[in-house]
Amino acid sequence: EYEIIAPDMTAGRHTVTVLLGDVYATYDVTVEGVAADLTSVKRVFALNESFSYDGLKVYEYTSAGERTEKTVTGVTASTAAEGIATATVNYDGGSLTYDIAVVPDVSGRNGNGVLSFENRTGNGASLTLYVGTLNGGVSDTADANSWGQYVYISPSGEITMRGFGYFYTAAQWSSQFVYSEGVTGWGTETVENDGTSPDNSRLFITTDVGGVETVFGAGGADWHRVIIGWEKAAAGITLGLDGVVREYVVGGEFSADGLTVTVNYNDSSSAVLASNQYAVSVPDTSVIGVHTVTVEYLNQDIYATFAIEVIPDVDWDSSRMAATSGGSELALFVTYRGGNTAYGYWFVTSADGYEMFEFKAVGGVYSSPDSGFVITSDGDGITVTYDGETYTFGAADVTRVLGAAAQGGAA
Repeated sequence: EYEIIAPDMTAGRHTVTVLLGDVYATYDVTVEGVAADLTSVKRVFALNESFSYDGLKVYEYTSAGERTEKTVTGVTASTAAEGIATATVNYDGGSLTYDIAVVPDVSGRNGNGVLSFENRTGNGASLTLYVGTLNGGVSDTADANSWGQYVYISPSGEITMRGFGYFYTAAQWSSQFVYSEGVTGWGTETVENDGTSPDNSRLFITTDVGGVETVFGAGGADWHRVIIGWEKAAAGITLGLDGVVREYVVGGEFSADGLTVTVNYNDSSSAVLASNQYAVSVPDTSVIGVHTVTVEYLNQDIYATFAIEVIPDVDWDSSRMAATSGGSELALFVTYRGGNTAYGYWFVTSADGYEMFEFKAVGGVYSSPDSGFVITSDGDGITVTYDGETYTFGAADVTRVLGAAAQGGAA
């Protein structure tokens, strides 16, 4: 037993399909009357957009299968209100109408706020989403939602237009796409996002409008970007400093060898940048002290910094001493020693970075660099207190480094 799939019996040429099991055959029929050929005609317009009907043709069909083109004398339609609108076509001998869809003006939206979905069934239908309202910009910590219209154009050219709502919950990385008008054949689509997938999951919509099931799909971040303004973007960079030289003798050549730069994205993913994707500032190592090195993620206006220390060029055995307290180190570098006078620098190194203070000792009298930096002497060794830490230097180190400058009373 065979089955006949009847065409839409409007004026024009149509195909009839005859099914017998898995075998089919087709033949064409002509329905007499006058009809518009809308194959190349714009059917969807933004609110208040200028109406156009370029490509429109009108034909008269006869039962004998003949087709005659009619002369179009004018077409009128209004785009002043959102929704389905009627276009009236005047031609020599009569008039006819066809529908257009008027959607929100989304020209300023990300990606123009328009997302056309691919037709997966090959039946000639199309589905386009137009975002009207965005509430919030999505990230891995922010919820968002949007509202708009979708326009479905069936294989036979009929337009269906409905509202949609889209909801994004950041905490669960989940999305829900719902149709705000409960039309039979249009369902609810739930999309789970894992937050680390490079395409940020996918959206598929299935409809059987007109009795023909059509599946539309969008993969990648594009549908997120359009529907809720989301776009995968760099949120910051993290520096890997293991192996990076961070202490230089004055005049030494700076090097960023060993540096790694990782970009962190707003979808919680990350990637290591190539060396040509970032730039590193070069500090002036001719100046003793602590210097900030800036790393820039090129063309992204994203920066991170780390500190290096430039120390005096001294004889380490006789001109440097250091003591630790807690997680910090206090080191003294003497750059000049003559008679009972010595000059140099204090360097405080901790997990927070470096600090540098000038140093002076004259006959056992020590100049404290600031009110919070206290130096005391018992005539042999010295004790330094700073920022809640106490550093003790023994007599042997003090004599070796300061010589005559260490002798005298306490300051």
